[in-house]
Amino acid sequence: MLGLLMVNMAFIIWDSIYNFVAIQNTLKEVFPALQAAYQPIHENFIFYDLLFVAIFLTEFFVRWVHAVKTYDYGRWYFYPFIHWYDLVGCIPIGGFRILRLLRLISIVHRLHRYGIIDVTQYRAYQFINFYYEAFMEELSDRIVLNVIGGIQSEAGRGSPLVNQIQQQVLYPRRQMITNWLSTRVDHALQQNIELSHCSPDSGRPGLKRRSYRGWRCGGAFAHDVHFTRAGLCSICAGSH
Repeated sequence: MLGLLMVNMAFIIWDSIYNFVAIQNTLKEVFPALQAAYQPIHENFIFYDLLFVAIFLTEFFVRWVHAVKTYDYGRWYFYPFIHWYDLVGCIPIGGFRILRLLRLISIVHRLHRYGIIDVTQYRAYQFINFYYEAFMEELSDRIVLNVIGGIQSEAGRGSPLVNQIQQQVLYPRRQMITNWLSTRVDHALQQNIELSHCSPDSGRPGLKRRSYRGWRCGGAFAHDVHFTRAGLCSICAGSH
């Protein structure tokens, strides 16, 4: 089914490109036999696409019946709502055909979940996952810094609640919190520095990707870590 879906997507993309008059004229001049052979298929594109749709719908209903028999969902009618993209993608209209990409992603995900393929070994996945993790890491760092900055600002202005927290919770445990926080931050900073100075050509798998992130984020990470440690320590000692 995955191969059939990829063939269908390639067919849709090619027919969309062929739909341009300039492409048709170019093929007529360069590959007249190919243009003459494909022109009837292009004129009956809906018919050929409906053949794929019939196969996809058959497979959809077979999976629906199997889900009902195995009680995969709470109710028998939950399946089409959860897999709505399979149904909508079968509508033979240009705007809806793009949803078949979601069907392709769903199939790849199931194959990966069942251990048939391992998408983590493909460069495309590693490339996307690298920038996704970098984005999420930077986003979480900004959120944490904003929260800590707000707490530090609130502690600096002073309020009865903050003073009570400092007196009864933080200050009695100031030494313990400071030691624990310093140990954790120093360990994380040391790891980041080691990654930033690692050779990209070393034999360890995945090191090139990690050292690249360390090289780009090393300075910002060190600055953020020291700022975070200083902010939290100032809160612990704010009342004294």
